[in-house]
Amino acid sequence: MKATETLKDPNFGSYMLNGFREISLPEPPRYFPQTIGWTILAKIIFILVIIWVIKFYQYWQKNRYRRAALKRLRQLEKALQTPETKVNALKELPILLKQTALAVYPRQQVASLTGQAWLTFLESTYSGNLLTPEQGKILTQLAYQSNQMISQLSSETVIDLFDFARHWLAKHQETST
Repeated sequence: MKATETLKDPNFGSYMLNGFREISLPEPPRYFPQTIGWTILAKIIFILVIIWVIKFYQYWQKNRYRRAALKRLRQLEKALQTPETKVNALKELPILLKQTALAVYPRQQVASLTGQAWLTFLESTYSGNLLTPEQGKILTQLAYQSNQMISQLSSETVIDLFDFARHWLAKHQETST
């Protein structure tokens, strides 16, 4: 008897299995929900996720100016490390604050502000630690001071001015008061 003939032999294998038929398995469960409630819930969750993604993108785009200003501030802080660029970095600090304010608030409200009015505006749009009157005076005159006067500023004053600028750029209110 050959091997192929053995496989065709109905008596091949265990005699106890003779006459058994293979069990037909039920259809596997579907992964799609079978009731309308789960389908509706899945659609609502999908729509909410889409709305959240859109809102997050709008928030991200709305604060694009803020991220750019903070990036420029970090560049200015690095420029403070070298004496050759320190004066120019300090002169650019009030310009950066004004440009950022012009990006957020109406030009008519911000562009003409100088001196104490400019400081009052900065304080009214920010609820954090404010500048001392001396630091405020330095900030308003920083862009116009001579290089010699700027180079004589104490490192503590410079750090305080940059800290204020960083906090104002990061946390100022976007609605005018």
